[in-house]
Order: sequence, then C-alpha cells, then structure tokens
Amino acid sequence: MDKVIIYVLGVKRESTPGQKDSVNPEIQEQKIKYLAEELGKKKLTKVKIVHYLDLAESATGGKQPLQQAIDWIANYNPKNPLKKITYLLFMDFKRQGRSGVLFYADLKRQLAKLGVSPLDSTGIISEEKRNTLESFGVKYSWSEYQPTEKSEYLAAEEARDNFRDIMTQLIGAEINYARLGYIIRNSLFGFQNEKVDTPHGKRVVLKPHPIEYPWMVTIFERLLEGRKTDDEIIAEVNLMGFTTRTRKGRDANGNVTNVRGGKPLTPRLLNFFKTKTDYAGVNNEKWVSSQGYAVKFKFPVLITIAEFNRINRGVMQLVEKENDIVEVIRVHNKPVIKSYGNLETYPFKAFIACPTCGKLLFGSASRGKLGKHYPAYHHSGDLPNKHYFRVSVDGDNGLEATVAKFLSHVKFSKKALANFEDKILARYESRQIDEKQKTIDLQKRVTELNTQQKDILQTIKQTESPIVIKMLSDDVDELEKQKKEATDARNNKEIEEIDIATTIATAKYYLEHLDDLIMTATNPAVKGALFSLIFQRIPTYQELVIGTPILRPIFELKDSKNASVGAKGFEPLTYSV
Repeated sequence: MDKVIIYVLGVKRESTPGQKDSVNPEIQEQKIKYLAEELGKKKLTKVKIVHYLDLAESATGGKQPLQQAIDWIANYNPKNPLKKITYLLFMDFKRQGRSGVLFYADLKRQLAKLGVSPLDSTGIISEEKRNTLESFGVKYSWSEYQPTEKSEYLAAEEARDNFRDIMTQLIGAEINYARLGYIIRNSLFGFQNEKVDTPHGKRVVLKPHPIEYPWMVTIFERLLEGRKTDDEIIAEVNLMGFTTRTRKGRDANGNVTNVRGGKPLTPRLLNFFKTKTDYAGVNNEKWVSSQGYAVKFKFPVLITIAEFNRINRGVMQLVEKENDIVEVIRVHNKPVIKSYGNLETYPFKAFIACPTCGKLLFGSASRGKLGKHYPAYHHSGDLPNKHYFRVSVDGDNGLEATVAKFLSHVKFSKKALANFEDKILARYESRQIDEKQKTIDLQKRVTELNTQQKDILQTIKQTESPIVIKMLSDDVDELEKQKKEATDARNNKEIEEIDIATTIATAKYYLEHLDDLIMTATNPAVKGALFSLIFQRIPTYQELVIGTPILRPIFELKDSKNASVGAKGFEPLTYSV
C-alpha cells in the first residue's frame, strides 16, 4: 500500500522587494526543505512541497503577509481534495510575529480552521498537542492544548519588542543626523547623494546631478532675474529636456506593474521648487521642523537664504538665528498664485494701499448716466473705521500721474551705482558662457530625440499590432514636435548676439530714468512688479503724494531743488475721500 503523502506550502519572507537581494531566499528555501525532510522522517511518510510563496511586505502593519498564504491555501484545498495542504512551513517565526500576539493568534486561528499546522525551522512552533483527560479517554475543547502555545505568544511579543528597539535606534539616529544638517532621505531633485567624511563620521551630503542640475540652475536664475513669467520659464526649461524622475510601481510580490514620472515641468511643480527650502540650504522636513524650527545643511546647495526670500516674498520667508537655526515664516498655509484680475487697466492695484486703512486698493470702472465708464482705484471700509477712498486712473490728478511724478524724483543711491559697469560686464561674461553651454545642451537634446525616433521606428517595423503601431506613431509625432522646438531654439541661440556697449548705455539710461523704465513697460504685470521693487513695504497713496514712502536701501530721492520737493515732501496732489 502506498504511503500517504503530506502536502505542504513553503513561505519565503522579505519585508520589502529590495530585501530579496539582502535576505537570501535560497537559504530560506534550503531551511524549508530540511524542515520538510525532518517532518517526513517523523511521520514516516513522504512530504511534498507544493509551492513556494514569496511574501514581500512588512509584518509590522495591520495587514499581515501571512494572510496571503492563508488565502492561497483556502483557494487551493477545495480545488485539490486529494492533495490538501496540511502544513505551512517557514524559516523564522520571529519574522512572522512582529505585530504581536493579537495578530499572530488570529492568523493561527484561521490556519486551524483550514486544518493547517504552521511549523518553523527554529523549533518555536510545534504541532504537538496534549489532552489533560487523556488517561480517562475523554477529550474536551478546553482539555486539549499545545505545550508550545505559551512560548509562541511570548516569542511574538518579544519579536514586536525587538522590532521597536531596532527601529527606535535606527530612526533616532537618522533624526539626529537630520538635525545636524545632513541628508537622510532620497536626494533632492537636481542633486544626488554622496557619502563623505565629516566630523560626525561618514555622512550623506548632496552633489550636483549631471543631468538634472542644469535644469534647476536655469529655473532659479530666471526666477531671480524676474524678467520672465512662470510660463516662459517652464517653456524654456522643458525645451532643455526637463523630465521628472521615473519610479517603478510594484505589486505585493515585487513585480513591476507601472512606471510613474517622466513628466515635463508644470506650474504646480515650479511652485513646489520655488518654496522648497532645501534649495536654500535649509532643512525643514518633519523630523527637523517638529522641534519648532529648521536647520541649515552642513553644505551649500543652490541659492542663498536672501535669494530664496526674494523669490518667495509674500509667501514664505526664512529668518536666520544663532547656531544654524532658521525660522520659517509662512504668509499662507500653502503656496498660492494670487490673481489680481484686470491688470491691463489697473497695474498698480496690488502694490498701493489705501491711505486710511492700509489695505490694497481695488480697481474697477463705474458707469455714468450716459453709459460711459470711469476707471478708478478705490477702497472702502465698514465700522469702526468707516471710510471711502477713490482716485481715477487717468488725468492730471489720477493715480498713474501720481506714480509717474513720484518716480521722477527717485534714483539709485551712489553706493548702488558704484562699480556698476564692472558688475554688468562680469554678468555679461557669465551669461555668455551659460548661453554657449545651453546651445551645446540643445544640440545634445536634438541628438537624443533623433535616437529615440529611430528606436521607435525600428520597433514599429518589428510589430504587427495596429494598436501598438498607432501608439508608437503618436510617440514619433510628439518627438518630431519636440525636436523642431529644440532645433529652432538652438538656431536662435547661435545667431543671438548682444551688443554689450549698447546694453550698458541702455541700462545706465534706465537707472537714471526709473519713470521711463516702469511707466513705459508694455506688460502690466511687469510694470507693477518693477514698481513694487522700489519700496521696503507697500506704500499708501498718500505717501506717494507727499513723497514719504519707505524706500529700499539702494534707492533715494533726488536733490530737493531738482525734484521740487518741499520740507514735508512733494507738493500734495488732489484726491477724493
């Protein structure tokens, strides 16, 4: 008579897909095979391992990886009544019991319901059962027990305690190094992590990424220059080939299911980069900010704190304290792009305040009896500070005339003008080097796009699926569009020349005639933004009238004789309240 064969399921465990390389699955498989052989010797029969189940999830969360094995058995046994699995074998009990006794007891109860006994190679779990009434030939549910059950539950709690101790040491050390100013997570976009020797041992710092770094340099250069809109910056950087990093999505078994990323720069992502304090060398992540402040990195990154504050004025500011501590002041709970509406007619409404309450002016046009509209800046307030202020846009006493008159009395300070020509020449040389490099980068981009097109065309030749061919053809068309844009940009860079002498002369003229520079700006948003740069804080309309706003240190009022300024300021203009 043939011996009865015992069918078992082997389980190999890794907490994450990446641990398949560090925790050798072959060793686990050998241990499980040896355990099956020992079980066969004990039962005096043959033991067959039906399947090896790879589990790549942590056992510390609410969802236990062993639940997959239980579900697998519950699905397998009804379909194979003659080959039912009666044992579940794994190498180390402690890796299964890290969530504690409650989770382990529930898993064991489910296995018992299926008629399956768990066994591990360490001997903590045993299938032995004893009946306290066996000598009387009687058995009850309460009289039968497993001698190892108590030790199993104790081991499960010890495994959970051990996990807690290990994670406390690991995370505690990482928090400490983060607060010392080192990198403890994935690298910042535009950079890559590098281990270097430091006073605190071998620690991780950032170094420029060979591909991503030039994109980030261009983004922050354009933001600091303030000459381009966000949309123009996005178009320029995408033309350089900007794409986000790709990440692979995996299922529970570690198989790749999708690839995320590879996207171009968007307004939302640009806004994220703007407010990311890491680019100013300030670590404000949760392990650091939980103590109420941020800290400086131990290494330079991309921009200074002062430059970060310029870019994020009105949204977020960084204030340096002692001992490399930085206070992060948020004006809004989250970065927002505020819309000021009809800037074409009212370019200054976001930058001039009501003389009564100090709040920003509104801009709108009231309609007269004959249907004619009268554009004006205005503001009103309710009790306890009830008031109404209104000034027309145009006319001799209009707001724009007031702004123009004030600007005609403002000039750069002597200190700001000192060595101006040397500085602009140095900037010019730096820009020339950058432009040449960008021309080279654009040529590389064109070459890359050509290579991608050739690869896709080769794939099209080898496939017969109409759907795949259509998708690949669309990709070719998109690459052709990108290639044309990159080629045009490269050609424009090659023929672009700057007359430095004319540039310096033009710059000097506008430095001496700020009213021409600002009032003749064709872009209303630029006109208002340039106007706002003159002031330390937003001026009220009355301050512009009498010439008493607080200017930035690099600006000053012209000589009173030349500017027709009295002891208390300019001669007041008429406005209605």
